[in-house]
Amino acid sequence: MTINFEKYSVLGNDFIMLDGRDADIPENPEEMIISLCRRRFSIGADGVIIVRDSEKDYTAEYYNSDGLQGNMCGNGARAVIDYGYRKGWSGKKPVFKVWNDKYKGIVDGDRIGVELTIFSERIEEHGFSLDGTEYKGFHCNSGVPHIVFFDRILFEESPIDFAREIRFNKVFDPDGTNVNFANIVNQSNIYIRTYERGVEDFTYACGTGSMAAVFTALNRGVIEFPVNVHSHGGSIEIEKGSCDTSMWLWSKVDRIYTGTTEYK
Repeated sequence: MTINFEKYSVLGNDFIMLDGRDADIPENPEEMIISLCRRRFSIGADGVIIVRDSEKDYTAEYYNSDGLQGNMCGNGARAVIDYGYRKGWSGKKPVFKVWNDKYKGIVDGDRIGVELTIFSERIEEHGFSLDGTEYKGFHCNSGVPHIVFFDRILFEESPIDFAREIRFNKVFDPDGTNVNFANIVNQSNIYIRTYERGVEDFTYACGTGSMAAVFTALNRGVIEFPVNVHSHGGSIEIEKGSCDTSMWLWSKVDRIYTGTTEYK
């Protein structure tokens, strides 16, 4: 069957956008998503987002490249806002859902903002050892679970085996966690690398990971709003939200190309 799609990139975090009104999208899309996300053999992406018009401006369904549902994706949400605006489904201040959770967005020229909420009532501390050195991580839920390590050496070296060990550690059963290695350079700037579950690798950027780093750093009193979070793909500007547990995430969103592909 022929599938129409649009390819988006948000700071190198890339997504295949599908119009949910397309009758060719299967009811159970797991196998299709795995196929479409295979780099070098298909379109290739970190995930697929199916956007449907609804009683709100629109509703989005997010899937990781492993075909499984993702609860939330901060960069994906900003792609959704741009996609819905281009489709004419909303104005410049959309209200939309990702699965059953409601979010607000803003289109401001080539900058897209989304307000996200931290779901954790408290930050959990966990210690992990690497080559005889103990590292303290801070775990919270910024829409999806994240653990953040503030350490310059971990950030610079970004040991992938260590990240995978933590991602699958039984303390985070049954769903696992995303893993972030961050370096705070001053009160307004954080550098970060994020190992994302479902992608099972470091990605170029992660909105919810950046948010988790800001939330935990704020609670330690070492940064102040606004904060620029820098990753391999670029920078996210994070501002205080409408309540103590919410934040606005801002960045440029790129629609790379549109096309059709055959799926059998």
